[in-house]
Amino acid sequence: MPNSSPSNAGADLDARVRTVLAAVFGVAPGRLDDDSSPDSVAKWDSQGHLNLMLALEQEFGVQFSEEQMYEMLSLRLVVLTLQELIGPAA
Repeated sequence: MPNSSPSNAGADLDARVRTVLAAVFGVAPGRLDDDSSPDSVAKWDSQGHLNLMLALEQEFGVQFSEEQMYEMLSLRLVVLTLQELIGPAA
């Protein structure tokens, strides 16, 4: 029987996203929450957003549509978009 439940898999995805955001924006992962966004993260500007999209695509092996890129403006929305693309057990 596998050790990870669907909720654990979702938590793993969330942790991976936080790690990528932290690396791109130069902040500690613990300083990020579901509501982290360009309004609350100093380096999350237009260039930072492009860097984030590229880093997420590389980390998760996905390609975002232009619409998805425009919509992913919080940590929560990034996780939800990735769940739609690859499922919670990424």
